[in-house]
Amino acid sequence: VARLFNIIGAGVSESLFAGRALRQIEDYRRGKISRLTFGGLDAVRDYMTAEEAVEALELVMKKGRAGEVYNVGTGVPVKMRALLKKLLAENGVPYKAVYENRPRPAKRNEVKAVYADISKLQKLRAPAPAK
Repeated sequence: VARLFNIIGAGVSESLFAGRALRQIEDYRRGKISRLTFGGLDAVRDYMTAEEAVEALELVMKKGRAGEVYNVGTGVPVKMRALLKKLLAENGVPYKAVYENRPRPAKRNEVKAVYADISKLQKLRAPAPAK
């Protein structure tokens, strides 16, 4: 079983932060909107490219063990603000175009950081021991 974390790239669902960000960046560049609007950008998530996800899924299919669960991500926590700044820079949009609508204070049970423990995936990447 492969448990995928957040994927960045063309065609990503707009129900996810990266998809919404890419859509707003495109709309801004086309002049459809005058600013990009987001809630708080302090949450931390694990983001990977579609290419990274495909490579990891192939690895799990080829070397993974039946019944095991493999987290497919980078294992690197990334603040949503940092990801947005990267996407903006890649698309030539200034950060000053962003309006951050700060949300209410976090609820007690709200998770601020979610990123993959990729230790099992890393073991699959390790070369087979010599015989």
